Amino acid sequence: MDVFRLVVVPLTYFMQLIESCLFTLVRWYDEYMYSPLQTALWPVVAALPRSLTVDGRTFDVFTANIVSWARTLLVIPIALYLKYQLYWWGFACVIFHDFLDHLDGIVAKVQRQKYGQVDDPIVGGFMDAFCDKIVNVFSLWSVLMVTDFSQMSAAQICLYIGACSIIIAYEFALGIVRVQDFFRAYYYREFKKTDEMSTKTSTAAVMEGKLKEKLESMGIAALCVAQSNIVPLESVSGILGVSCLLLSVRLAHSSLMSKLEAREPLLRSHEHASDDEDEIKTRNRTSTDSLSELKNFTKDRQAQINRSDSRDSAINPITLDSTLQRS
Repeated sequence: MDVFRLVVVPLTYFMQLIESCLFTLVRWYDEYMYSPLQTALWPVVAALPRSLTVDGRTFDVFTANIVSWARTLLVIPIALYLKYQLYWWGFACVIFHDFLDHLDGIVAKVQRQKYGQVDDPIVGGFMDAFCDKIVNVFSLWSVLMVTDFSQMSAAQICLYIGACSIIIAYEFALGIVRVQDFFRAYYYREFKKTDEMSTKTSTAAVMEGKLKEKLESMGIAALCVAQSNIVPLESVSGILGVSCLLLSVRLAHSSLMSKLEAREPLLRSHEHASDDEDEIKTRNRTSTDSLSELKNFTKDRQAQINRSDSRDSAINPITLDSTLQRS
């Protein structure tokens, strides 16, 4: 136990220190990269038309959702560049995807200010997060498909495949949860029900989500470049890529747990509703049984009365003859 504490406690503090540094980097990124980028792109996005009219028909050509769908298609060139050993072009596509991830948010803000709430916020939020997961999963899968494992040791293979596979698994699970939450929120709104899970997202959760996406994007981009080496894990880019993926594992786990924990009030309310329904059914069943017993008792009692009346009204012929003779 003492040995366990000597190993785990320092490691925990070390990881917390690293995460604190990473959160600081994310704040700096937002302050010195994203905010200036938003300021520079705002007038450009505002000048671009949202829709075009052709032959009297209006088509949306530039919306936040269209940007999200477009960046999802980048998984195709990423896979092709990796297949044909154009690794730096694959790296550029991953970085471009990260830029478009910022752009769709800027487009949503600009058009909401310019046109009002023209886009469905539920669909927009779902598309933004779900498209990230599609790109991350398929990009990591492409990286695994093109990696040459013949020159790696068993430990390197386990570390490399393990880091990629864990992120793929978490992203897949988060994607499923996102889909379920989207349909729940959408139909709750359609039927004008209160969604007990639609609580305000905390700042810490938002920061964790941003940091997770940045680490995964950096990891995928670095692994694209690492393919140019005979042994990817013996290069700086390979070590950086796997390190970023491993650092994002805890954040992915935290994101998944927070989404699942948000469902607990809803599940409890459903359990209470189910218990109430069972109690009502039990009461109805008891009332039905009591009514049935009362009907059976009434029927038996009526039968007894009828039999008694029949005996009283029956006349014995012998007794009648004797009575007549005496008279």
